[in-house]
Amino acid sequence: MEKFYSHWQLSETPRVLLADDSISNRVQIKQLLRHLDIQIIEAETGRETVKLVSQGEFGAILLDLDMPDMNGFDTAEHIVREGFAPNTPIIILSGATMNENQLVRGYETGAVDSIHWSDLPIVLPAKLKFYLNYYRQKKDLESTNQTKSEFLSNMSHELRTPLNSILVLAQLLSENSERNLSDKQLKFANTIYSSGTDLLNLINEILDLSKVESGMMEFVIDDMNVKHFISDTARKIRHTALRKGLGFDVSVAPSVPRIIQADSVRVNQILNNLLSNAIKFTSSGRVTLNVFLPDESIVTPSRVLAPGEAIAFAVTDTGIGVPADKKHLIFEAFRQVDGSIRRKYGGTGLGLSISKKLALIMGGELIFRSQEGQGSTFVLYLPVFPEEKDAMPDAGNYANRDGASGISVLPDDVTSEARESGLSVSADVMSVLSGKRVLLVEDDIINVFVMLSLLDKVNMQVIVAAGGLEAIEKLTAEKVDLILMDMMMPEMDGYEATQKIKAESQYAHLPIIAVTAKAMKGDRDKCFLAGVDGYITKPVLAEALFSEIFACLTRA
Repeated sequence: MEKFYSHWQLSETPRVLLADDSISNRVQIKQLLRHLDIQIIEAETGRETVKLVSQGEFGAILLDLDMPDMNGFDTAEHIVREGFAPNTPIIILSGATMNENQLVRGYETGAVDSIHWSDLPIVLPAKLKFYLNYYRQKKDLESTNQTKSEFLSNMSHELRTPLNSILVLAQLLSENSERNLSDKQLKFANTIYSSGTDLLNLINEILDLSKVESGMMEFVIDDMNVKHFISDTARKIRHTALRKGLGFDVSVAPSVPRIIQADSVRVNQILNNLLSNAIKFTSSGRVTLNVFLPDESIVTPSRVLAPGEAIAFAVTDTGIGVPADKKHLIFEAFRQVDGSIRRKYGGTGLGLSISKKLALIMGGELIFRSQEGQGSTFVLYLPVFPEEKDAMPDAGNYANRDGASGISVLPDDVTSEARESGLSVSADVMSVLSGKRVLLVEDDIINVFVMLSLLDKVNMQVIVAAGGLEAIEKLTAEKVDLILMDMMMPEMDGYEATQKIKAESQYAHLPIIAVTAKAMKGDRDKCFLAGVDGYITKPVLAEALFSEIFACLTRA
């Protein structure tokens, strides 16, 4: 037997499905392929073929075009539509020469090739070897991607867990509620928080790049209020610009729709990256964010957006610009204008690469123009459809206190340290949380200490359980208003514990919030499928935690 594969499902013999209603045809084909080390499974009808494919995996499918119940086209179409064999090559065999329309139909149904009966002795063995190797490579790639995803998920958990302690404790220190830290010590606490945040952003960028490239990035398309979105974005970034001595202007054209359909989280991610880069690479002058509807057609890889069908977010700076010989590298991952070890500007070189990919996935485009020494402009184009174009009545330029065309920021009596890391809890939130009893299910003693320190700030009474089994035992002895559930624990994890708790009628409406360092695609859905009512990722941001607890308690 001729072995033409280096690895196959742990050295298993490849299975080939041969579908033909003629016994003599099947005998001839098996004779042609007798020298190949394969296992041939036979089917006489289209329906039998579909059934076999739904029950097992095949390296290739040889499909006769003329069968009595379902012809080859219909059978292939059914297999592909149902997703039974997403990686399996389908080869159509025909006794008659297929015309152009039939060839097109074959490819449209999902077949990768077609062979005339007269050519079988010459080409079938060679083509089958090729397609079986193609299938094996796709399976190997799929397995590699799965391993990579599992590794990244585990690394996300392992990296975020210690970061949780660093960020939360630094945040609590910077609050200085006991007023016993010197100005120098407060500066240390804020530096720890700032550096920890930078490290978290670095971890997120690496994970994001991997998720985008593997198709695992989650997108949620919903109504996005442009005015509110731009106001929030500008408010968060303007302080950074002012602290560096830069002007920051924002303008929104009156013709911009009030609402667009977009993933606001991903759009925010792109704009934050563009604005942060603009500020980082600008030592003097201004950074500007302009939002408008372009009056020319915008060509994207997936479509052409006619005038009025695209919205543009343009970020312009007066910074160092990009040298002409470096412009082709600007959207490449891990590449920077100055990539030397002693480069003046830090960063991973991932932000623009991720932003470009996100823009393309959302049906848009990200372009730039730049001149060395004079600054750069990056423009994010996103699709806007005619039915969404109700104009923004109160759009335009928003005046801020320094007279620039920008959006107003936090009051002047809020210090920069408070903006960066201080805790802020509203009276409404405090009134709901104060005095409530919470069951904290967490097996890591450091995380327990961190969460106790946070919850003490809002006067919550905390009962601690070191795992799922202990949590269920504690519930029988303690009355609680809420459960904070770590999802990764030995013996009984948070998923199983949540399901068991929710299965009891007396706890069916008890709010459970997942607190987890698992932040890959599907992790959030997995938590909600287990029955949780809320979801927080580590590192835990105090305001986000209190907001989620508030939401769950008020809903309850």
